[in-house]
Amino acid sequence: MKPGKRESWKILQGRPATEICREARRGYDLLVMAGRGQGAVSNLLLGSTVQELLRVSPIPLLVLPSR
Repeated sequence: MKPGKRESWKILQGRPATEICREARRGYDLLVMAGRGQGAVSNLLLGSTVQELLRVSPIPLLVLPSR
């Protein structure tokens, strides 16, 4: 984290990937998302929002496994 910057969260309305990308363009450094985590086989699959963000995100995206 850069000096003087803080982590934050927001509640957005609309199409998830579109709104997340719009917000990301406002000066964030990184997006962090969690995978679905619905069983051993499903852990290999990502949700549709994460898949779309991997294609269109204007900033780096870190995808973590859910617990």
